Amino acid sequence: KDNKHWVRVRLRFQDNNQPVPAAECRILSGNAVINAGPLTSGRLESRKLPGAVYKVTFPEIDASEWAEG
Repeated sequence: KDNKHWVRVRLRFQDNNQPVPAAECRILSGNAVINAGPLTSGRLESRKLPGAVYKVTFPEIDASEWAEG
């Protein structure tokens, strides 16, 4: 397999650009959870992933309150 890909998630407050310290985050491929857990200093990372389309969710935060960027 081609496991040379990675996903890094950073979540920051819009008003001051500071990291969100401990929000729950999930990285998904289809229905499979690739990585899940609280953000550490606003970050969650997965390495050595196969090439695919991944989705990031924050189950504790309403979707209208965050955006990709």
